[in-house]
Amino acid sequence: MNIPINQDIETAYRNEFVKGFSLYEFGFAFGGIVAIAFVTFIAWWKFGISPAVGVYMGFPFAIPFFFCGFYKPYGMLLPEYLKQRRYENKTCTLTYETDDLSDDGNIFSMKSNGSLTSCMVPVKKKKIEVTQKNDEKIL
Repeated sequence: MNIPINQDIETAYRNEFVKGFSLYEFGFAFGGIVAIAFVTFIAWWKFGISPAVGVYMGFPFAIPFFFCGFYKPYGMLLPEYLKQRRYENKTCTLTYETDDLSDDGNIFSMKSNGSLTSCMVPVKKKKIEVTQKNDEKIL
């Protein structure tokens, strides 16, 4: 028996704007091409460099546009991903669930260690540091 299951709408039926690209991807690709054209024109106008060579000079300026338009970490667009990372760092709460649990319980604590970059502190190391401080107080 073959039962058809509906496909995921967001992955199977992409919103295509031009030639299979979404509006977001097309906008950044167009921005990259404009950056290449602008650098090529400036290289030709100011320095007299051939447009064939000027195009290659424009690629380093276009790479950030292409990267922002087509790189999708964890399936999210780059602005969404950066927004989630900023939220994580600001609130020190995870926006996802982990399935990495040991027999001892939680591996990480969400208490801040004073660092601006990370909120996660390994619990085992923290216990060792506390016992070392207590040993120093006793001596």
